Amino acid sequence: MTHSSESLTARAWLAFRLPLTVMVAVHLVGAFGFWIISEGKASAIDCVYMVFITVASIGYGEIVDLSHSPGGRVFNMGIAFVGIANLVYLTSKMAAFILECSFDEVLRRRRCRKRSIA
Repeated sequence: MTHSSESLTARAWLAFRLPLTVMVAVHLVGAFGFWIISEGKASAIDCVYMVFITVASIGYGEIVDLSHSPGGRVFNMGIAFVGIANLVYLTSKMAAFILECSFDEVLRRRRCRKRSIA
């Protein structure tokens, strides 16, 4: 197996395309949902920021007021659940990708040593 930058890039794309796509989708759907919940009063950046602080579990406070919207709170919980679950999945994929690359390097070195001994 060759370890060119192209193969590493291709392997990274295959490993991370799903969680990155889900992350973008969560932010787009979340921002649109918060804009609807705010009845168009919140700016686009406020809506994206609301998704970010929800998914990242920062908890600075509500930019979009959800105090009078039980449906908005349920929507926020859904965005939080999917977003945080996706971040956990992305983190596990990153760890697996790093360990896999390290393991591949160890195997390659062992094969080279065996060939040089023989």
